[in-house]
Amino acid sequence: GVVPPVANLDAPAPGFDIDCVTKVPLVRPVRRAVSHSFGFGGHNAVVALERP
Repeated sequence: GVVPPVANLDAPAPGFDIDCVTKVPLVRPVRRAVSHSFGFGGHNAVVALERP
């Protein structure tokens, strides 16, 4: 799988202890993914997926 980089992120804030993909895509097996979408009128939807 391919993990796309976070848009407009050069580096995470100091003290933010998480691996962020910046600048170039990361190629590695992907087991989990989350998609968060915003809609008109304040509607939000989140889908969390995980391979067995």
